[in-house]
Amino acid sequence: MPVPDLSLVVPVFDEAAVLRESVARLLHSLEELNLSFEVVLSDDGSKDGSRELVIALAHGDPRLRAVTSKVNEGKGAALQRGVHAAAGRWVATCDADLSTELGVLPTALRELERGAAVVVGDRRHANSRIARRQPWLRERLGACFGALARLAIGSDLRDFTCGFKAYRRDAAQEIFGALETPRWAFDVEVVAIAKALGMRVESVPVTWRHRPDTRVRLPGDGVSAFFDLLRIGWRSRVGAYAQ
Repeated sequence: MPVPDLSLVVPVFDEAAVLRESVARLLHSLEELNLSFEVVLSDDGSKDGSRELVIALAHGDPRLRAVTSKVNEGKGAALQRGVHAAAGRWVATCDADLSTELGVLPTALRELERGAAVVVGDRRHANSRIARRQPWLRERLGACFGALARLAIGSDLRDFTCGFKAYRRDAAQEIFGALETPRWAFDVEVVAIAKALGMRVESVPVTWRHRPDTRVRLPGDGVSAFFDLLRIGWRSRVGAYAQ
């Protein structure tokens, strides 16, 4: 079977209400690009029928692949399973609600061709367009988390948690092979690992829209992410990711 140019990995958790439409939109966007592709749908223990829908969609379209888990482990874990299954020479990730428009893909792939190992969507980039902002409190908390993440791992990235990222295949496999954070702070660990391994990380502007049905739940997820961030910062400082 030919190796596709691109594997797009999509984490899925209780997305049955929007998944069919989202997959149709994804396929339409990818068909407009002059490359071969696959979409890896990685279900993370959904309880609303998403798991069965992922399997059914993949069964009906050879461009779709299903990766499933019977238990909910977290977005980072879902992406880890999806990336390990991905066959493309480039690997990208995006959220199932399509909060980041896939018009960013050509720009991201050009950065990979120019030598970047990881490309991160940056909602704070001067050229980004925010079609619908987050509520004020969530936006402030996100900014505080980003500031703490920069301090923790010594990075100057402005946006760690945008759902869109792209990788060279070898970089994706190495980073997600070392990933130890299954839930929301995994984005910071991805960058920490790439930085420790000397990989070039670039940011690109995105068009982004806040979705009110976000899976991040405050304050519980925020507290958990904070403690994960402390652990990631410690591992980064002692050189654990460079081993």
